[in-house]
Amino acid sequence: IKFTNKIDSQLKVNIDPTHTYRIFHNLFRNAVQAMQGDDAGKNTNKLTVSAVKFDEKVSVLIIDTGPGLPDNVRNNLFKAFTTGVGKGGTGLGLTIARELARAQGGNLLLEKTGVDGTTFIVELPSV
Repeated sequence: IKFTNKIDSQLKVNIDPTHTYRIFHNLFRNAVQAMQGDDAGKNTNKLTVSAVKFDEKVSVLIIDTGPGLPDNVRNNLFKAFTTGVGKGGTGLGLTIARELARAQGGNLLLEKTGVDGTTFIVELPSV
């Protein structure tokens, strides 16, 4: 998996580092698992992170080239105890990640998903 960080090193956010680590750890792990389970035969799986600042928020985009989320998963994405495609999860990861983002004055959103990949947006307060 090719990882690309496109976030400007001068960008600053006002966050709890432990909570924010948990948010991104969950999103990155989910993306890697989705791409590892992708049987579409893509040459290169990519995980890209970028950010855009607007007003008093920073939107961090997590973009993967996995197979996308099935409708049944997408419809229950942020509901507790609903697991995704893989087995072994508790179904709490995205629910907790969204709550941690909201507790900091931000949010976690599914921007898009499809056969070309999935994009999540983590909104965080800027400095």
